[in-house]
Amino acid sequence: MSYPGSPDKDPKVQQRILAAFREAVRLYQDGHRDECQTVLHSILEVDPAFRPAQRLESAIIQGLPVDLASLLGDLAGEAGSQVEGLLSQARQALAERNFSRAAELAQAVLRELPGHQEARSLLQQAQAALKAQSEVATQLARARQALAAGLVEEAKGFLALVRGIAPDHPELAELESLVASQTAEEAAMVEFETFTPPPSPPPPPPSPAHRVELEAPWENAAPKNTSGFSFDAVGEVPTFSAEPAVPESPEEKVAALLAEGQEAFDRGDYAQAVDVWTRIYLIDPHNQEAERRIEQARRRREELDRLAEMKYAEALEAFEGGRLEEAKELLQEVLSLQPQHVDANDLLARLETPSAPPPLRAELPAVEEDLFRDDFVPQEIVSGESAAVSEVPLEERAVPRPVRPAVKARRLALPLPVMVGVGVAVVVLVVLGLVLGG
Repeated sequence: MSYPGSPDKDPKVQQRILAAFREAVRLYQDGHRDECQTVLHSILEVDPAFRPAQRLESAIIQGLPVDLASLLGDLAGEAGSQVEGLLSQARQALAERNFSRAAELAQAVLRELPGHQEARSLLQQAQAALKAQSEVATQLARARQALAAGLVEEAKGFLALVRGIAPDHPELAELESLVASQTAEEAAMVEFETFTPPPSPPPPPPSPAHRVELEAPWENAAPKNTSGFSFDAVGEVPTFSAEPAVPESPEEKVAALLAEGQEAFDRGDYAQAVDVWTRIYLIDPHNQEAERRIEQARRRREELDRLAEMKYAEALEAFEGGRLEEAKELLQEVLSLQPQHVDANDLLARLETPSAPPPLRAELPAVEEDLFRDDFVPQEIVSGESAAVSEVPLEERAVPRPVRPAVKARRLALPLPVMVGVGVAVVVLVVLGLVLGG
C-alpha cells in the first residue's frame, strides 16, 4: 500500500499513522466528530503532509459531507487487488452459508479500508444471518420434537417460522416431507376408522307350522314362562360404528394448558404450573400469556423459598436456645411451605425422637475413696498408733477422735517390665561397685 503522506517518514511511523487514521474514520462513522477531530490533529502534527487527514479535517470544520469512498482512495493504492480478493471470498462464503467466515473476511477489508461500502454491507448481512441462524436451529429442534411426539400441527407452525427466516435452509424441505407423510398416514387412519359396514339383515323367523310341530310335545310338559328368555329375533339389532374424533385446534390446546396450569398454581404447586405452561411453547413459541404466568409462578416460588429459609433460621435459633416446642412449631411451618426441605425434616426428626436417659454415674468403692483421701493412713500405722495409745496423757485421751473404718492393706503390684528394669539396674550398680572397689 502506498503511503499518501511524507515519503521520508519511517515505515513504522507510517503504519502507526495509517492505524490512527482508520480509528478516526471509525469515530466519524459512529458520529463522534470531536474525538475524530482530535485524532486527526494528532496525525497532522506527526505528518502535516498526510492528505486523507487534511481532507477529512477540513470537511469536519466546514460542516461539509464527506465521501469516504473517494477519501479512502488514497489509502487503497496497491491494496486494490488484495481487497478485491477478500471481497470475492466473503461473497462466496456468504453464498455457502458460512456466515462466520464471511464476517471475518469483511472485517479484514474494513481494517484496511474502514469506509468500504461493500465490505460493510457484507458484514451486516453476515451478522444478521448469524443471529437468525440461532433462531432457525431452535425452531428446527422444536419441529423435530413435535414430530417425534406426533404433534403434526405444532411441527407445521415451527417450520412456517423457519420458512419465514431462511426459506432456502437445507433441512426445511426434509422436515416438510416428513410432515406431509405423517399427515397422509393420519388421513388414511381416520378414513379406516370411520368406515362402517352396512348392517346385516336379521334372519327370517321360522314358519308357524314348523314351530307348532316342534313345540307340540312340550306344551303340556311345563307351564309357559312368558317373562323368560326367548330366541325369537328382535326387530332391530343395535350397530356400533367408530366416529372420527374431532381434533382440537391449537387455540383450544393452549387454553386447556393454561387452565390446567392455573389449577396447579391455585393449589400452590408452582413447579407443576411452570411445567404445564412450558408445554405451551410446543404449540405457540411466542405466547405472551404463558410467559407472564411462568414468570409469576417463579416469583411466587422464590418468595416461598425465602420465607421458608427465614422460618428455618428462627427454628434453629430456638432449638439452640432450648425452646424445643417453639422450634417444633416453626419447623412445621417450614415444611408446610416447602415439604422437601432436607434440613427442616432432619431437625424435626431429631426433636420428635425420644432421647435415651443419660448413663448413671459410677460410684467408687469406699476403699478406693479412702485411697484418694489426703488423710489416708495404712493399717500398719493405725495399729501402731493403737499400741501407743497408753502412752498418751489422760487429758488428751478424753478428746474423742473420729472413727475411721479399717482399711485392708493392699500390696502394690508393679508391672513385670518395671521389675525387670529395676533388677538390671541393681546388677549394674553391684558390678560398678566391685570394679571401683577393686
